[in-house]
Amino acid sequence: MKRTKIVTFLLIVLVLIAVGHHQLAQISNQALSTPLVPLAQAQGTPTPPPTPTPTPTPTPTPTPTPTPTPPPAISEACTPGFFKNHPEFITGGTCFPGISQTSTVAQLFGVASGIDSCVSSLSLLAAISGPSSQCGGGLPQAELILIRQAITRVLNATNSSPAACTAGMAVITTTNSAIATAVATNDTSGLTKLADSFDKLDNDKPCNIGGFD
Repeated sequence: MKRTKIVTFLLIVLVLIAVGHHQLAQISNQALSTPLVPLAQAQGTPTPPPTPTPTPTPTPTPTPTPTPTPPPAISEACTPGFFKNHPEFITGGTCFPGISQTSTVAQLFGVASGIDSCVSSLSLLAAISGPSSQCGGGLPQAELILIRQAITRVLNATNSSPAACTAGMAVITTTNSAIATAVATNDTSGLTKLADSFDKLDNDKPCNIGGFD
């Protein structure tokens, strides 16, 4: 009886061992058939930081240099005779305020050039309309011939639209320079040449001052 129990007990132990061994074999096979996951993959591959895109430096736009507006040119070309017959246009306008037909040559041109005192004391109307010999011959006469054409040129500037003040002042400056040179050298050739130049300019375009032509 005792032997039977022992045998039965041994059989049960053997069965349990066999079952346990079979289960261990299955677990081992399952473990071997499972693919290994790399550690880096298991932990997740880190995403590289984005490469910063350089911000382009804006190219400065050059500021265009404004083109200076040239001063108005003399647009009238009336002769000394026109202003003699229409003395109301003997005016300094906005260029030389206060100048009128009764103003003297000295008031418009000054006397620093050494201009003859007779010529400088004449009114603008008298300088334009009187004979060129009214202050004598020689240098005073040459000065007066130039002054007549210079006055005419200045009046064409002040009566231009728009008024050509810069050009008018240039006429005065050029005239004074020529007179100063003539006084210093006692040579009237420069006065004659400049007077002829002004005379041509004062007959170069139509005369439209006041609607006259």
